[in-house]
Amino acid sequence: MTFAPGTMLVFDRGYPDQDWWLSLTRQKVNFVTRLKDNVEYGVVEQREVTKDSNIICDEVIVLCAQQEIGPEVRLRRIKMWMEEK
Repeated sequence: MTFAPGTMLVFDRGYPDQDWWLSLTRQKVNFVTRLKDNVEYGVVEQREVTKDSNIICDEVIVLCAQQEIGPEVRLRRIKMWMEEK
């Protein structure tokens, strides 16, 4: 599948295909998903989080399986808390 640059995709963690994620990134397609619990990653940058939001942490990460590719594989990981969930 190909998408226009700037497209935003939302999909569940049932699609853990990291090569596809890289393909999307290279197409300049944005996406939101949940990481599986067993995904190994390294934190490249901790971003500041305001105390009055539901965001617990905001990080730039690199998946360990793709770390040798370089900066283009950086992803943003945001962890948030929603009381009703």
